[in-house]
Amino acid sequence: LFVAGGADKIAPPNDVQELFKKSASGSEFIVIPQATHEALPYYFDELAPSVLAWLERHHGGRKAEVGGLKSD
Repeated sequence: LFVAGGADKIAPPNDVQELFKKSASGSEFIVIPQATHEALPYYFDELAPSVLAWLERHHGGRKAEVGGLKSD
């Protein structure tokens, strides 16, 4: 799972996308448009659904839980 902030100057989305293109099958790429590199963790509400869904798909269908949120 590759996550990038749209306003990230340290690891710009284009650079992260290049890594994603070289990654294994089943990888996914998420961009949080307004996030910078440092602030990306503060977009938890936007990240959590995608991260939980990815974890569930790639970990044997077990229910995933992150920060008190559970996937359904």
